[in-house]
Amino acid sequence: MLKKIKIALRQICPPFFYTILRGLQKRKYSFFDGNYKTWNDALKNTQEGYEAKKIFKKVYDASLRVQKGKALYERDGICFNKEQYRWPVISMIIQAEKKIDVLKHFHVLDFGGSLGSFYNQHHKLLTNIKKLKWSIVEQDHFVKKGKEEFENNTLKFYSTIDECSQTMQPNLALFSSVIQYIEEPYEILEQLILSSPETIIIDRTPFINSEHDTVKLQYLSQEMGGAIYPSWFFSEKKFLNFFNSHGYKKFLSFECEEDFGVGKFKGIVLKKTKMAL
Repeated sequence: MLKKIKIALRQICPPFFYTILRGLQKRKYSFFDGNYKTWNDALKNTQEGYEAKKIFKKVYDASLRVQKGKALYERDGICFNKEQYRWPVISMIIQAEKKIDVLKHFHVLDFGGSLGSFYNQHHKLLTNIKKLKWSIVEQDHFVKKGKEEFENNTLKFYSTIDECSQTMQPNLALFSSVIQYIEEPYEILEQLILSSPETIIIDRTPFINSEHDTVKLQYLSQEMGGAIYPSWFFSEKKFLNFFNSHGYKKFLSFECEEDFGVGKFKGIVLKKTKMAL
């Protein structure tokens, strides 16, 4: 619907009017625009990326508020004080933990987990998991701060999947609203598969009904910092075929609440098959 309105506006309004309207939209709401064949094509239209320093500072400041008990959790640098859970994801984590030998640790590899966003949001529920090890794989500046100020006996930080998995093989890997912001997403997923987790959860990720992936620019609202950076919209068919070829099958999928009028944001749970053992 949003796409049709934008097309209609382009046809009936002069260019300067549409530019002003989009500027107003950017200040109030987050949205996606454009259709680029490659990541570099999209980057030519923005000077920022997901690694931007101002994004990190916003996340760091919000995470400190959580640590000091001034907020329950943060997401994308925004603090929240009302309990809210990703029930499809947390239920799959709990289910996966039940299948682990009681004498062994249950190790979650949280790729792109910031300074503990998902972990802190679900801390009340995760404390019921005995011998939980939660490892966040992040950019170097996140890892440095994580190790200095946020690590504890359960929560650890690593710079690479390989470094994390060498410490302890992950039982479950979580990618929550992150893989679409990686320039070479399939390379990262191949690295993950080498660590051989039993369960992989891809959450809050945009998919399209197409044979090919595409790249769009995400414009964040001023409330969320106003940044602009590229994002993949994955061909669901291609995405699942990739995992099938590496010995993982879709166990279930669910739709997410994100709705930007383009693609569908979904969660997908993948399980390792016998052929991958």
